[in-house]
Amino acid sequence: MHNAHLHIFVTDLRGHVRCLLGVEGAIFNVMTIAEKLETPEGLRKQITNSWKDDNEQLEIVLQPWLKKNGDTKDPDSLRKDLADLKEEDYKVTQRGQMHISHLRELAVKISELKIKNAELTTYFSGKIQDLCKKVLRDCCIELESSVEDVERVASYESYGNYLENYPQISQSTALKYEQMCSSSEESMAKHFLSIVPHLIQDVKAICRDEMIPDVQNGLRGLQKEILNKHASDVREAKTEQQHPEAYIVSDELDVDEVFVRDCFDVSSTLIHFAKSDPSKLVRFELTDSTNHPVTCKRESVVHDTDNDTYSQVFFLRKESEEELLLRAAARVP
Repeated sequence: MHNAHLHIFVTDLRGHVRCLLGVEGAIFNVMTIAEKLETPEGLRKQITNSWKDDNEQLEIVLQPWLKKNGDTKDPDSLRKDLADLKEEDYKVTQRGQMHISHLRELAVKISELKIKNAELTTYFSGKIQDLCKKVLRDCCIELESSVEDVERVASYESYGNYLENYPQISQSTALKYEQMCSSSEESMAKHFLSIVPHLIQDVKAICRDEMIPDVQNGLRGLQKEILNKHASDVREAKTEQQHPEAYIVSDELDVDEVFVRDCFDVSSTLIHFAKSDPSKLVRFELTDSTNHPVTCKRESVVHDTDNDTYSQVFFLRKESEEELLLRAAARVP
C-alpha cells in the first residue's frame, strides 16, 4: 500500500474511531486501543513518546491494522474489533484532560524556549514543580475511594512514593516522579521533559472516566450556540491572562498562575456540565422476547430540533440464526 495513500486513509479512519468511541475532540487513552488491536510492543513505546497529540498516537495504532486488513476493508469492521471495550477503559475525566493539556502546554513551551537565562530557569522550575505536584496529588486522590483516604492523601507530600503502589507504575518511574518534585533548578527542565511522556500516559490510565449514570431529570440544558459563546469568552480571557508572547519574570507579579488556571478549568467544567443532553429527557431501552434488557452498543441520543424528535442507534450481535424479536421503549421523566 502506498504510504501517502495510507496516510490519507488513516486520517479519515481516525475520525471514524473517535466517533465510534464517543471521544470527538477529547483527550483519551489511546494505549487501551493499541492493546485491544494487539499493536506491537515497539510501537506502543512510540505511542507514549508521541505525547503531544492523541491523533498522532491513534495514527500509529491504525497503521498496522490497515496494513493487515487492507484499505479496501470496510472501516466498520473496527466496530467489531473494539466491541468489548468499555468507556471507562479509554475515556479520561475532565480534570485529567485538563492536567494533560497543561503538561503538554508547559513542556512545549520549555522545549521551544531552550532556557538559559537564570531568572527564567528559576521561574520555570517553580512552574514545573507546582504543576507536577498538583497532577501527582490528584492522581493519588483518584486511586482512593473513601473520604478518609482521600483526606489523608491530600495532605501527603511524597506523591511518587505513594504511586509506587499502583501496579502499572514501575518503581523506577515512581522514583523519577519523586525526584521531579525535589530536583535542582538547573536540572529541572531537562528532567521534566524526560518524564512528561510517561506522566501524561499515567494520568490517562489513572484518571479513568468511570461513568456514573446520568439522572434523567428532564433538564434541557443550554443550547450549543450559547455554550460556544461562553466557551469562547473563557478561552479569550485565558489567552489574555497568559500573555504567551512574553516570558518575563517580574517581582510585581503577584497572581498565582496555578490558581488562575484552576479558575478557568472550573469555568470550562461548568460549561461542559451545562450543555444540552438529550439523554436527560429521553431514554431508549431494548428488551428481548422474554422482556430482559439486551446487551448492546449504542450511540448517543440525538435530538432533531427542527422536528422535535429523539432517536438513538443501537448495535448488537446476532448469536444465532433464529428469529430475533426486540422491543424498544422510550422513557421520559
